[in-house]
Formats: sequence, C-alpha cells, structure tokens
Amino acid sequence: MTRLSKIWILVALACCLTAVTAEAANYVVLISAGRTTEDDAYVNCEYWYDLLLAYQMLIDNGYDHEDIYVLYGEGTPFNSNHARYQNPYPENFVDYNNHKTTIESVFASLNDVVTANDQLFVWWLGHGVQAGSNLQLYLENTGQYVLDTEFAAYVAQIEHCGLRVYSFMTCFSGGIIDDLEGPSSIVTTSSDFYISSQSDYLCEAPHTEFHYHETCANHWQTPFGQCGPVDADENTDAKISFLEGFDHAAAGTFASPAQISDPSGLAPNNFLANLGVHCVALDIDDDDSGASQGNGNQLVEYNETIELGITLENLSDQDLFGVEGTVTCDDEYVMLLVGEADFGDIPGDGGTGTNAAPVVFATNATIPDGYTIELELALAIDPPETIHLAIPAYAPELQVVAYEIDDDAGGDGDGLAEPGETIILTATVSNAGSVGLADASLAFGGDPYLAPDPVTLQLGAMDPDAIVDAPPLTLVVDAAAPAIYTGTLTAILRGTQSYRRTRIVLFNVGDVFHDDMEIGDSWIHYSATVGFGDEWHVESYRNHTYNGAQSWKCGGIGAAYYADDLHAALESSPFTLLPGCQLTAWHWMEAETSNYYEGYCYDGGLIEISIDGGPWEVITPAGGYPYLTRGTSGPFPEDTPVLSGSHGWEQLVFDLSAYEGSARIRFVFGSDGAVRLEGWYIDDVNLEMDTFSDAQPDARTPIVRLHPARPNPATDRSRLLLELPVAGPVTAEVYDASGRRVRELVSEFLPAGSHILTWNGTDDAGRVLGTGVYWIRASMQGRDEMVRVVRVH
Repeated sequence: MTRLSKIWILVALACCLTAVTAEAANYVVLISAGRTTEDDAYVNCEYWYDLLLAYQMLIDNGYDHEDIYVLYGEGTPFNSNHARYQNPYPENFVDYNNHKTTIESVFASLNDVVTANDQLFVWWLGHGVQAGSNLQLYLENTGQYVLDTEFAAYVAQIEHCGLRVYSFMTCFSGGIIDDLEGPSSIVTTSSDFYISSQSDYLCEAPHTEFHYHETCANHWQTPFGQCGPVDADENTDAKISFLEGFDHAAAGTFASPAQISDPSGLAPNNFLANLGVHCVALDIDDDDSGASQGNGNQLVEYNETIELGITLENLSDQDLFGVEGTVTCDDEYVMLLVGEADFGDIPGDGGTGTNAAPVVFATNATIPDGYTIELELALAIDPPETIHLAIPAYAPELQVVAYEIDDDAGGDGDGLAEPGETIILTATVSNAGSVGLADASLAFGGDPYLAPDPVTLQLGAMDPDAIVDAPPLTLVVDAAAPAIYTGTLTAILRGTQSYRRTRIVLFNVGDVFHDDMEIGDSWIHYSATVGFGDEWHVESYRNHTYNGAQSWKCGGIGAAYYADDLHAALESSPFTLLPGCQLTAWHWMEAETSNYYEGYCYDGGLIEISIDGGPWEVITPAGGYPYLTRGTSGPFPEDTPVLSGSHGWEQLVFDLSAYEGSARIRFVFGSDGAVRLEGWYIDDVNLEMDTFSDAQPDARTPIVRLHPARPNPATDRSRLLLELPVAGPVTAEVYDASGRRVRELVSEFLPAGSHILTWNGTDDAGRVLGTGVYWIRASMQGRDEMVRVVRVH
C-alpha cells in the first residue's frame, strides 16, 4: 500500500481587505466601569460626571455622535438631577453595557469601519488591581476583570488604524502600557504600576483627577466654565496636542505619577481633533483612462498606476486662498510621478477643496499585501501645515503551505523521501492575500541533492483564501544524499500583472523529526517531581499551525489558569539526531514574573534533552532564557534560567550541533503556590538537519540570527550581534516605524561567524533621526530576522 505523507509548512502571513473609505474619521470608545449609584452620592458619582465631561469635550472638538461608543453601567443612562451634570443632548448616548463580551464586540465591530487614515481614541475610567505582572481592570456592575493582555487583544481586532490614543484612569494603570504601546499608538495613564490613582472634590464636584484635568485642557475651561478658563497650550499654536493635554493632567494630578508612552514621538503633533486643515477624503482612480492604469476597483493594488484626488477641509475660522501643496513619498514600493496639487480657495469653518489635477503614483509588483503607503502633503499656507496620508495597498500572497509525497512507484512506499528515490510531489498553494490572481503558476528549483522536474505547474485562478493543489511533478533524490537531512526547494510563484514571489520550502529527506501537534499522540506527560502536579494536555483554545486546530498546553482547560505547585514535563518520542542540527518550536506563554525584581519570575518553563537514554540536560534557546526564578517555593532551584512573562506566539531556536544519537526532548513548566495565569502552549516542533552536510559550504541554506540591540532604548549607539552559520552576501538595513528604509548598515559578503553591527541613530545622509521606534532587518538569501530598537533623545 502507498503511504501518502502530507507535510504542512509553517507560514506567517496575515491580511485583511479594507477598502479606502471616502472620509477620514475620528472614532471614540468611552468606558466608565464604576458601579452606578444614586444621584450626587460622593462615592462613584464621578464615573458619570467625568464620562459626561469627556463626551462634551469630544462634541466640542468636532466629533460626530454616531462615532462615539459609550459603555456605562448596564447600558442605560445615569439619570442625574445635578443642575450641571445632566445629558444636554437629545441622543441617548449610553448604548452599551460594561460586560466583557460587549467590550470585545464593540472593538470587533470597529474593525469594519476604521481605516488606515482614521484616529481611534479610547478612554477608560474605573478600578484597577495588580495581578502578578499584569493589570486587571475591574467592571463593577458585572463583577468581571479584564486582564491587560485581554484588553490588548480586544483592540488588536482593529487591524487598520492611522493613530491609536489610549487614556486610562485606574489604579496601577501604568501596567497596561507594555501591552498597548507601538509605533502608531499614544498611551497615557494616571499612575505607574506601583501607585494608586486619585479621586478628589474638584471644582464643585467629585472627579477622577487625571481625566478631569485632561478633559479641562481640551475644553480650554473647567466644567461648564464655572471655575474659570484653562490654558494648556504650551507652544501657543492655539491647539492642544495630546502631549499638552497629558502634561496639564500630570501637573494637576496629586500623588499619582502619570505615565505616557509615545515611542514614535506622535504626541506633540497630534490632536484630539484637527482644528486646522485636514484630509477628509481620498479618491482612488485606478482605471485605464488618463494617467491611471489598473482594474478600476478603487483600491491601490500591486503594479498599478493611481490618480489620487485629495479633499481637504478647513476647520479654522480663516479663509484660505490659492492653496497649493506638494506630495512627497520615500518608499521602495512606490514611484511618485506627479506630486503637485492645487486646491484653490478653501473657505474657513468647514469649507472643502479638492486638487484640480490628480497626484499620480505607481506601485511595483512586489508591494506586500496590507502594506501602508505613506505620503506627506506639505501645504504652502500660513502657518505651513504637513498632512500625513496613509493609503493601504493590496496584493495576492501566494505561499506553498504543504506538500504531499508519494514514493510508491519510485521508492519503498513508506511516505518518506529517501536517497535514490523518485518522488511524486504534490504541492498545496494558498493565497493569503486580499486580492486574487486570474492565472497563477508554480515552478520549483532544487538543490545539490534534490532535482524537481523543471516544469511550470498551472494553478489557475487564485481568489483570496483559496487553497489549491498543484498538478503533481516528479522529484529525484540523489542516491548520494545523506540518509537524513533537510534540503531546500525554491518555489517560484507567478501570476498576472507581472506578479512574482519566491519562497524557500524546507524539504526533509529521511525520517526527520517534526510534529505540528494536530494528532498529539507522540508525546507523553507526567509530573517531574513527586508532590508536584502535571497539567499538560492537548488543547484547541490556541493554535499556531497554519490551518491547524490544536497545541499542547500546561494549564487549565481553554483560557483557565494553571494550578499551584506544578512541575510538569511534556516528553517527545525518541528521534534520530545527527551532528549539526537545530530544533525549532513555537510557544505562547503567560506566567508570573516579579513586579519588584526586574528579570525575575516565580513561574516559568525550560527545555531539556536526553541522548541515548542518558540524564536530562537543559538546552538554551538563541538569545538565552530571559528570566531567573526567585525564591524556593516552586520546583526549580533559585536563580534557574527560564522562559516566563506574557507574550504571543514566538519561535524558539536551539542549536543542537553538539549532540547526536537517539534523542528525546521535553518541555518542563513549574509554578509556585501564589499567583496563577493562563500557562504555556507548545506547537510546531521541528528538527532542521544540517543541510547539505556533505556538500560545499556555499550550498547550505543560510539562517540569519540577529540578537536584540544593546542598549535598548538607546540615546547614542546601538550594538547588535549578527550570527551567520555560513558565508554569503548579507544586507542589514534600518527602517522607521512606517516601514521606510532610512539606513543601510551592511551590504557585503561576510564570512561565517559572529559580527557586530553598530547603528548611531543616523540615516544614510548622516542626519540624526528623531525619537521613535525603528527596526533593523538582516537578510541573507531569502532568510531574514528583524529586531526592534527604540531611540530617545
């Protein structure tokens, strides 16, 4: 009988189709999570008062009622009898209750409307408590807690957003910053993670201090003007930036050290609402008339020429005459053809103007799906203004996600590719992109031991989310190939409009160990120490495998927390290990770290190996174990290096080149008797053999390893360790938070070994770059790694 082996390949592609909307908008979610009480009672009434102040602040700044989502109490209005704190609007604006599922649903619904040009403002008022290294936000009416990581997952459902601004007034609210910070985010909190926030009787009513002062700054007055005007305009430009609003609130907040996270330096130049000139509409013309060339669907796609209409709105009280602008773009995927824009006269108080002749730009065939094109429109007005335009672009993303082996006719029928066999290979291709291809094809290149038939395989039309099995082709495994090794196939994917992608596919020869946990029966689990527990089990709540359904978890069922006093081991079946291998695994973790001792934890995990039935030995992932255990109440000795903390799916890489024989590995998780969190998930464990162990060194598959920058954040120089297992051409480049390349660090042939990269914070022209988040990417023959660097001045 033929044994067919379907090998699923790990890929990391994500996309979502979001059309360019006709108007850029400001969206708001206001959450007041305190318990509703009787009118004017001192306890908790500020949860209504401050919510109303925030709502009025937004309306005063030009927001639309329908773009403000309010979550308060049970979803019904607080019927205040206070003379000043009654709802002055005909709209019943309290539409949603404070239930976790409601909060999650509101953010999910915003994903359907928010675009890359829009701004989202999230305002939270309530109680907060510490939960290990996490912040828990309390919903008093329902008695529920929202963990900071849960809230980050709620807002992460909004995939495209130009700017995200978060303002939190809770005790210990600084603990949420690390979950929400990012290159397009501003996060302000009323306190750090170690101090409670304050409420007080301010200006004739009880208010939460931080939000009170923040809303007063944006109102330019105290509530309803009864306690005088407020001027937080530090730079006297007649506008209140997010930084100015924060500075005013922080200065007036008693005994609570307010925090701000602004890694890209956006807070000084962005506002609750733009009261000057701003873009309200983009018109995408991609038909085949005039200067444009494309399919006419009003989306920017790969290999199209776009005519862009820009509509500006003048919210100032001054008319503008003869408005002219210049668009610039520094983007490897975009060529700007016409950048001049003449808007004519734009009346004040909401007048609009559109460029008489379109701005024209062209995208190339390699632009990635979901990529954001960044344009800067400089207006020659007094004072000058620069408007940032963010336009999403779309493309197919073809990827070989699996292959099936049939070695019945040309081999021994065991479902493994082995030396001397002729294999029938059937590849599975998916389109993870937002747009389709009318006609796609696939061809394979080989390596010194793998010779695929050099035929072009027709895939036909590939719509978004399509998964297609390519026609089978023959592949010959050289008889001189090692009995067990990992080779490479180069997949060349082509399509209409000059589409082309090149993907590297790892191809195992012999019985190479790999497990995507979709069956899970090749592992055993047990307590590693008498008196400690074991909670390893096959879990469907989280999964990493492409098109998969399950992983192994140490912890409770689903999202339930792990138990106290665990020392749980998950052990593989034996596999053959040859010299020169590396092991990779994906893991998701939420485990208790220390709030007071940086780099220490109380719960965590590590990985061990046993060779030929010998003792278990700890193996260390690339980059090392980030934490040391503290105390002796758990199963690990004090100061044991482990994995811990909270993060999404990350890959672990282990160098096993010093080991050979019959190997087993195990993942070991330990907990003490205190705080419990969600636990540890393991998925997609794979052994990569020393590719081409008998071939020439330059035929090997290169793997780039780029270690974290030190120091980080950096005020002067950042140093990074680059490791190359083989010699070859290497590039290392610096990108800013918008994805624009700003500096080339290396572009040369480097020998195998370790290399130090140094970046002094300047661009290619030697200019010092500003405070913000940057990325350094090192690439070698299609394999690359990126690390994050924060610059501060």
